[in-house]
Amino acid sequence: MTEVTQQRTVNSTPGGSETRARLSTLFLPTATALAIAALLVRVIVDSDTWFQVAIGRDILRRLEVPRIDHYVAAAFNRPYHDSHWLFQVLFSLADSCGGMTAVGLLMIILWGCTLFFCYRASRRWNSTTVCCLLVFLAAMACSDRFIPRPEVVSYLMVAVFYYLLQERRVTSARHLTLFALLQAAWANSHGLFVIGPFMAGCYLLSVVVFPGRTEDPGPLALFKLVAVLLVATIATPFGIEGWRYAMLLAIEAGPKSSPLFQGLIELTPTFGKVARSFPDFWCYLLLLVAFVVTSVIALLKREISLGRLILVLALLGVSLTGRRNMTFLALTAVPLIAENIFRVRPVLVFPRQFQINLALFLLGFASLPVTGIYYKAFNMPLRFGLGIAREAYSTGLPKFLSQIGFRGVVYTPPYLGGYSLYHGLTPMVDGRWEVYDPGVLDTVLNARFDRKTWNLVISSYDIRGVMVGYGEYDTDPLLQRLSEDQRFQNVYNDEAVSFWKRVY
Repeated sequence: MTEVTQQRTVNSTPGGSETRARLSTLFLPTATALAIAALLVRVIVDSDTWFQVAIGRDILRRLEVPRIDHYVAAAFNRPYHDSHWLFQVLFSLADSCGGMTAVGLLMIILWGCTLFFCYRASRRWNSTTVCCLLVFLAAMACSDRFIPRPEVVSYLMVAVFYYLLQERRVTSARHLTLFALLQAAWANSHGLFVIGPFMAGCYLLSVVVFPGRTEDPGPLALFKLVAVLLVATIATPFGIEGWRYAMLLAIEAGPKSSPLFQGLIELTPTFGKVARSFPDFWCYLLLLVAFVVTSVIALLKREISLGRLILVLALLGVSLTGRRNMTFLALTAVPLIAENIFRVRPVLVFPRQFQINLALFLLGFASLPVTGIYYKAFNMPLRFGLGIAREAYSTGLPKFLSQIGFRGVVYTPPYLGGYSLYHGLTPMVDGRWEVYDPGVLDTVLNARFDRKTWNLVISSYDIRGVMVGYGEYDTDPLLQRLSEDQRFQNVYNDEAVSFWKRVY
């Protein structure tokens, strides 16, 4: 039975038969949603989440957006451009309601909305079967970014903007107001807000260079939209300075970035060896091939949306700058692939048995993250669940330090800096690499590997404690420094960390 036949069955069968037919049409979307949910529900291992929530908590307490850093010792009193402040406030409110469990739930909601708009934009053109398969591939390609970071706002806005532009919701004052509000929220949540006016600009470029296509809004409407979006980008505490920070984010990835950024897994080359070792890359590659093939065929038939093609090609370029940016192509290529398939073959149906088999496959896949098999197979430090990964972040240390009345600066590996800040400590560094003087940061990070530099850092910053995480590349060098330094005594150990207190 084909999808078309199923729909006719829904409209013609009475009573229980109609209900069964309706349930049959929901089987595949439900299986797809469960498979994606199995990937989304995961414990928090991301180190940046801690300082994002901690800074949001500080903003709410002070009722001001910070411009000078007062969070970490190595950047104290240095200028700090916090373009993520709205995201930080939102997630700190979630944390105040339910801790890191609520933070994880909020991330799931935002990603669920992102993939929903991706599905809606795709469903405009193609069948449920095609769209469910494509959106599942998109979720797989994006799965590395299922973390509570400000970039989740950029992903959501890209999916929403694509949908609104595709549906031509740009012509009325109500539409422009909606775009302005979305853009302002984006500009106050993540530095890549510049993608918003850029997406509208791709549409404007297409109608200016190739006028007369009735499927696109007129040039005047698009010009107004771009102008509104540009104005909305400066509706922040920083005004035009936000664009400078956006440029800083743009150069973090790529071959010309600093050695520090090149060493981060999320910024490794898109087609590099590291990226190829994870399943998200292969789903990204599959979508890339599908986008290229379907777009070429649609172009040859002169049946393609030039505005959306230019937009996706531009975000393809962005996706090539680093592994974490693969998401931008996935979220926009999927609806265009669905559209291209429709324009090439308007009636594409699948037998009922194929849909059932696909749904069963997705349900089977959903069991892999839940049982942990998926993460073990790819050696990922993740597991299904909510809250924090207790094997990575200690739950007992903060209480212990409170009991002994510990105060002072703590030397930690960078990934434990945000965790320390969240629990009321003053770490040396965290993951906000742009706030540090490069020379100071290099000295602090290298102290673990050199005795002379270690002594310089300990005395210069009056370090009162050292937190050591297990299983990291720098664990052994740091423990070696501490074993040789009689000023520090080991006072706490658990499965995640050890803590060394300065005794003189």
